[in-house]
Amino acid sequence: MYRYLPRLWALLSVILLCNLALSPIAAARIAQGDVSAANGPFTLVLARSGAGEVAATPPGEQYAAGTLVQLVPTPATDTLFIGWTVDGVSQGWSTPLTVQMDANHTVVATFAPRTTFSDTGDDEAIAQLAARGIIRGYQDGRFGPQDAVLRAQIAALLCRTLDWEGEEHDTPFSDREELDAELWRDVGTLAARGIARGYADGTYHPTEAVIQAQTISFITRALIAQGSWRAQPDDGGLYPELPAGSGHRGDVATYVHYAGRFPDAADGTWTAWQSAATRQWFARTLWQALTSASVPTLASTPDPTPTAMATPISTGTPRATATSTMNPTPTASPMRTSTPAPAATATQLPTATATPTATPSPIATATAVPTPDTRGFVGRQGTQFTLGGQPFRFVGFNLFDAAATASYQCAWWTRYSDEELDAALGAMKGQAGASVLRFWAFQSYTAGGTDWSGIDRVLRLARKHEIKVIPVLENGQAHCGNYGAAKWQQGDTFYRNAIRRDYTYGSPLSLPDYIDRIVGRYKDDPTIMAWMIMNEADTGDKEGLYAFAAALSTQIKALDSRHLVTLGTQSNGVSGSSGSDFIRLYSLPTLDFAEGHDYAFWGGDTDPLPGSTDGKTLPAPGSAACLSTAYVPNQAKIACSIAQAQQILGKPYLIGEAGIGGASDVAGRQRRADLLGAKMEAFFANGGGGYIVWQWNRVVDTEGFDVLGTMADPLLPKMKRYAEAFATQR
Repeated sequence: MYRYLPRLWALLSVILLCNLALSPIAAARIAQGDVSAANGPFTLVLARSGAGEVAATPPGEQYAAGTLVQLVPTPATDTLFIGWTVDGVSQGWSTPLTVQMDANHTVVATFAPRTTFSDTGDDEAIAQLAARGIIRGYQDGRFGPQDAVLRAQIAALLCRTLDWEGEEHDTPFSDREELDAELWRDVGTLAARGIARGYADGTYHPTEAVIQAQTISFITRALIAQGSWRAQPDDGGLYPELPAGSGHRGDVATYVHYAGRFPDAADGTWTAWQSAATRQWFARTLWQALTSASVPTLASTPDPTPTAMATPISTGTPRATATSTMNPTPTASPMRTSTPAPAATATQLPTATATPTATPSPIATATAVPTPDTRGFVGRQGTQFTLGGQPFRFVGFNLFDAAATASYQCAWWTRYSDEELDAALGAMKGQAGASVLRFWAFQSYTAGGTDWSGIDRVLRLARKHEIKVIPVLENGQAHCGNYGAAKWQQGDTFYRNAIRRDYTYGSPLSLPDYIDRIVGRYKDDPTIMAWMIMNEADTGDKEGLYAFAAALSTQIKALDSRHLVTLGTQSNGVSGSSGSDFIRLYSLPTLDFAEGHDYAFWGGDTDPLPGSTDGKTLPAPGSAACLSTAYVPNQAKIACSIAQAQQILGKPYLIGEAGIGGASDVAGRQRRADLLGAKMEAFFANGGGGYIVWQWNRVVDTEGFDVLGTMADPLLPKMKRYAEAFATQR
């Protein structure tokens, strides 16, 4: 956004340089550890629970700072590897596990005996789920693979899978019958998360067999609610037998998108969609979903710290250890009801009316909410954004004051009329191929969440030009909102306070209350690409920022499971969001992608890829230089952040702002076009997701970053070439 006054930079430099410290964090799948020294060496302690071995590459016990160590488990005979914990935090079961040595770490590999039932043979899905305590057998040693799964049972199984057991929610259905309290509570948990939707008459039919189509919907909605998957558009061609009015086709399309075609229907024929789901079919379908690339971590991995702790082992010379005592496989029947199970027959399908996952605050609407189009929501798969199941790479512009109204504007220049904003978006699209617009959606632009006319206008016109938008919900700088004043007046305590609903920082609403309103209003509009919580959320209060990011991204995900969410940071050398701090922040599972800004102050206009040794290739993300959190202007490491997002976190990276001055004359505009062109080339060559230029404007202001559609700016055709190339790759 606005670059800062030199005196403010000097003051900020003094404050932050007095508070530098390497944060005790781990990267991507790595939780907090104890930092022994800023430069290491660091100790890696490996332990096992159960019978098995762990091999480390490179082997050793102490490692230089930044070393990436790969861990591979080998279970003993009749044993399964079921998960990792790192520094006491469950990290799923993906192998190999890569540990970045930025601190001392303790890793436990958990193994469990392979459970055998008398009637399942060597069914791998049943064995894996039983080892994790998700599914259980009968007292006589059988599993009952052909028995039907009941609708109450599937609630318990999914709560057990995703570690939702014990949550307390009101169950909205009227037909508890003789179901025990725990099962009914699990049904309520799924209803509260929008997974269990029931029938039109307000009933749930808990002791009725769940059919295969309903099973796919339950699993899919659960993984969407958990944040692992994103809802995909209906595709009737996947299984033509499934009627459009069934209410399940979107869920089926999502399941197939992430996990592939489900058991017994790999050939595209699904005549059994109305048949009761057997326990074996459910187990195979659930395990296939959990092992898809989009579900790397599971909250319900059994407690890896048994009563007798596994013996620590050296990474250099593995040796045998005593098997730890694990919880035995339960033998009680998983159904706790005195009502006999009904015959496995197909029954009425639930209606598609969902129970919302959260209730937004009341909204005082100034205009009707526009009807969203059906072009689909932007998602992500690995390090790439996706749209309609295809890669979505893009160029775009910032137009920060786009949502200005007659009641409020921040820019000193004249507010855009409807016709002028329409023309500006058309020029962005036509001249530069822009696909994304980033703009301010602060409380100041909406009269504290009571006047949505400015944002409604932006969405309506962006939709017309097939442009996705990124609304930014608050500002990390002292412009156009109240946070900046709160920061300087209160010693930068904003982030640790702003998660409270009684903290309004001079605004009409607290930030959580405002999020309830704006996200609740627009959560169904696919014109929005993503929610960005802050612009330039940079601070010396690193723990406060982490808590802020975790709390508010979780809140948004509870309200809106379909849009991407990010924090919004410079991540280029500024305090709080660079180096190991960057990794820690963006390893939050509720943040879908990382963002950074590229300006001369942090790296240099002439450097195509600040932080790269040659301006072309990404540096090692775990190197000491990339992990450093030091506040050093003109030594930007945005290349480190790109590498860390892609190679450690496995998430897309967005350049949310990139600006170079010189817009006031022809030579300056040509120089800028050449320099930004080199930056885009290096960024996209290294797998970058999107590049948003600062800023589209109608005038050239004192900073000179402005791009005007009326000046034949040579930057525009450079951007359009990338847009056209990306369009052919979709």
